[in-house]
Amino acid sequence: WDGRCAAVDLAGKWSRDFSRCTGLIEALEARGLPPDRAQAESAAPYVQRFARIGGGRTWRVTTYRGDGPEVRRVLDYTECWDEEYPAGAVILGCQPEAMTIRRRTAFLAEPDAAPEAIAHCTSSSTFGGVHVEESRRYRKGPHLILRRTLWARGNSPRVISTEVFRRIKDG
Repeated sequence: WDGRCAAVDLAGKWSRDFSRCTGLIEALEARGLPPDRAQAESAAPYVQRFARIGGGRTWRVTTYRGDGPEVRRVLDYTECWDEEYPAGAVILGCQPEAMTIRRRTAFLAEPDAAPEAIAHCTSSSTFGGVHVEESRRYRKGPHLILRRTLWARGNSPRVISTEVFRRIKDG
């Protein structure tokens, strides 16, 4: 299993292709954004660069502001880590306060992935345990897929979004 996980190749710089995404507006609304803001944010540029570090299962993920060269943040996706969000973070529904979320990362079987049927999976609880989120990143042919599943506590149905990224020139 370790060898198969090491074979998962997310390396490179990736840009979200809004035209191929599904459920993204609904997912942003489920996080608390009003419909007009969810529409605008879903179409906004989203660029990340993945680089394996330490020769193992840890990925360093660089997120850029828009589609320009300015780095917004750099995170190391380890087994267990904390992610800090400023007040107004879109992914958290633009809440008025800053927040730290404990993330857990593992590799899981993913039948939709190809050539290797494995996903890099990050899970967490948000809003004090109000939501549970799982984000799976995997390759499907030439694309990087990000499928987020948000479960609200209680009787609300889960919300699934799928974002499709294409590799772009790094530099």
